[in-house]
Amino acid sequence: MRHAHFACLALLLVAGCAEESATCAAGEIRSPDGVCVPDTDLDAATLDAGEDAGEDAGDADTDPCEGRCLADELCDSDGRCVDCLADADCDAPTNPVCDDVGECVAGCTSNATCARFEATPACDEGGGTCVECDADDASQCGASESCDLIDFTCVPQETRRTCEACTNDDQCPGGHLCVTMTYEGLPRGVGGYCLQTTADAGVCPRPFQNERDASSLNDPTTRVEVCSIFEDLQTCEAVRALIDDRLCTGDGACQNSMGAFVPVEGALCRNLGGEMRCTVRCSGAVSCEPVDGTSASECISGYCDTP
Repeated sequence: MRHAHFACLALLLVAGCAEESATCAAGEIRSPDGVCVPDTDLDAATLDAGEDAGEDAGDADTDPCEGRCLADELCDSDGRCVDCLADADCDAPTNPVCDDVGECVAGCTSNATCARFEATPACDEGGGTCVECDADDASQCGASESCDLIDFTCVPQETRRTCEACTNDDQCPGGHLCVTMTYEGLPRGVGGYCLQTTADAGVCPRPFQNERDASSLNDPTTRVEVCSIFEDLQTCEAVRALIDDRLCTGDGACQNSMGAFVPVEGALCRNLGGEMRCTVRCSGAVSCEPVDGTSASECISGYCDTP
């Protein structure tokens, strides 16, 4: 019988099988090369090799990149090794979005994109990055904190006075909003200033009798009437120095609450009541404020002075 098998094999090698799909004769088996051979001549190692080759071919079908990708890369359907296939593959809050070419980039447009980041669940839509907080989500801020809407971080909650710098409405007194301001036609500061709304004030007090519409940092799309200073002549810092009766060493140099002399844009240094104190330019009494808390300052020679 064994000789018959070898005879059949010889015939197959000379003439070939009639068709590759033909069934091998009894007692024969098809080798990995597609040739019918006696089953006793095909050892286990040869069969295993054929099975492994089939498995490898199957793996190639499911991995278009054929194992070329690095450990931190993924394989896309076009056979490219990429950083990501979906937003969820991007693990850096600064680059939370997977773009069309499989790269993690900045580009969030809503807090939903950042919800997967526990420490930075809010979206800075201007920069496209996931941040600690924003006007809509301050969940990361403690009870004694508010969200800085410039840096999008939680900061200690300190109530400011009228015309003091702020980065969130919550930092201002009741009836006030944190609004952006200008000085001589140019944007002032990097955040806003606490100004009272006309609805809360009823009648705007001196020197905040310049009624104008504004929007707060918390809600830039809504316009509200506020009691402001005369921003073509004054800055809030200079007006506060006048109200707080600060000493000065020269124009633009006023004493702060710690006793140090610091730069104050828009401030003038004039002799007020016998001492050199900070004041501001004016266009009328409505833009001036009591200097010593008892007598109102008037607009004299273009700046607020005691009569």
